[in-house]
Amino acid sequence: MLFAGVFLIVEGQLKFWTNGSGHYKPNAECRFDNFTDPVWCLLPEKLFQLHSRLTEGRTQALEAYVKIPETEDYSSSDNDSGSSLSDSDEGAAYLARRRKKRA
Repeated sequence: MLFAGVFLIVEGQLKFWTNGSGHYKPNAECRFDNFTDPVWCLLPEKLFQLHSRLTEGRTQALEAYVKIPETEDYSSSDNDSGSSLSDSDEGAAYLARRRKKRA
């Protein structure tokens, strides 16, 4: 894998992108070595944000666009090393637990 991350697009406009993606946490500098010119056209450097330094507002903006199935019951045991959830499901489970704690 060359890089991973998340990005936020609102009304067709890229707002920002990060190096956070769940379990795989690439070093942010990897983007300089691994991105091709077409990728740089899609993900401009001026919109990059270190995932570890996201403001609460940007974190909430990302979470607002994450779709968590209402019918799923994610318990705290879903994050055990023996979990059969995929990485994206584990990410959704984490966000669901986080939202429950805020409520």
